Amino acid sequence: MKNKGLFLLIMLLLIFSGINAQENTTNKNNLLKFEHSLGAAAGFSTGYGLSYRVYKNKLGVQFVFAPFKNENITRHSLGVTFLYKLDERKSLNFFAYQGNHYYYKRNHYSDDNFYYEPDETKSDFIHSLGLGFEFKILDPINVSFMAGFASYHMFELYNVTAEMSIFYTLK
Repeated sequence: MKNKGLFLLIMLLLIFSGINAQENTTNKNNLLKFEHSLGAAAGFSTGYGLSYRVYKNKLGVQFVFAPFKNENITRHSLGVTFLYKLDERKSLNFFAYQGNHYYYKRNHYSDDNFYYEPDETKSDFIHSLGLGFEFKILDPINVSFMAGFASYHMFELYNVTAEMSIFYTLK
């Protein structure tokens, strides 16, 4: 757990640090470009819920969060996905991704008039690697589809995974 936290911290520092070795930064065309987007995402290994994504040139990170609680269930989905644009075109982007998803679910029933399953808690860390396509539908609206391989239950199980998201790019 300690190593994963350190890994995520290093990745975030690399993405958001301004490293410009042997690059002319005085030219305005070479300045780093940030692209911020808001939307929704749904995926087994990247999380589901409301999403924020930021790109800095070819590198990006996507955050996904969905809290849910009622009288019987507490459920949280938290995802952090690292993105790298492999090919960027006018209406289509091709990228690689590394997804991380923490899923928590707790059933807590308190009604004595009905039979329910006993209280139970489930949580899982899901990690993935894969490729994706992003289509620019309208000027600010993008839809992406991702597929790859995921590990479940701390690398005990492996399977294919699929993800989808829709974003509104802020100008």
